Amino acid sequence: MTEESTNVTADTTDADKGNSQEEAFKRITKENADMKAKLAETKTEEAKVEVKEEPKVGSPEFIRQTIQYENKREAAVQKFLADFPESSEYEKEIRKRLNDPSRAKIPADEVIRGAIPMELIMKIGAKLQQEESESDSKTGMGGSDGNTKTKQTKAQEKAARHMASLPKGFKPKN
Repeated sequence: MTEESTNVTADTTDADKGNSQEEAFKRITKENADMKAKLAETKTEEAKVEVKEEPKVGSPEFIRQTIQYENKREAAVQKFLADFPESSEYEKEIRKRLNDPSRAKIPADEVIRGAIPMELIMKIGAKLQQEESESDSKTGMGGSDGNTKTKQTKAQEKAARHMASLPKGFKPKN
């Protein structure tokens, strides 16, 4: 009787496996169909998004955008010249390069930096770094003035701490 009961349970587990596999297959197929439907919906939504077209040359919108763009570039030049008056002798070259049509898509800051000589850029950078370090020293931020230990000093301190932590019997006699 135990043999028959084991055969019956084996048959039911095989049937259960088949049913659970069929159920899993149905569930996965349904999930797959749902995912395909969601993907199709998102594609149609993306297609519905309007692509903003460039305004036609001469249209009021084109003229407005052009004026805004030129005003931003002019403001960048004015700010640079105000911040760094030593670069005023290169103003003519900066404006010439900004008005060049081949540089129309390049940000104004990059065009400005390209119009002035490297020596002046380096002087400006040094000036900015000096101002920053002065402000850091006033506020107590930045810099490593307070902690200027050499590697040798640090190693000596570490050795001293190690020696101090040793038991009395292990300390060397000087």
